Amino acid sequence: MENQGTEPALVDHWSWGAFMNAFNWGIGNRVYLTLWILVPIFNLVWVFIVGAKAHRWAWEKNSYQNEAEYNAIMATWDRAGFVQFILFLAAIVLNILFIIFLGALGVVLFNSN
Repeated sequence: MENQGTEPALVDHWSWGAFMNAFNWGIGNRVYLTLWILVPIFNLVWVFIVGAKAHRWAWEKNSYQNEAEYNAIMATWDRAGFVQFILFLAAIVLNILFIIFLGALGVVLFNSN
């Protein structure tokens, strides 16, 4: 059943939950367009489209009892996605620092012989 009521104010906002977890978000919200994320190369663009359109798609495809329920569910997805995004960035930074450390260690060991 699809929503026919007025749209919530947050329907056109970015969705971190859908951006970071497009596959799970799509299945959980019955928005199967997100499954295009499984197509290689295309998914590099599609993930941004999903992040931008997710709130609208979720509102259109689900029947929420009221706007507060919709906002609570989307806020939960967005918090989880944002935390995952921050952890992803932290992992990238740590990997870069580790590579720099290994390079410096290699230079020290090479020059000591």
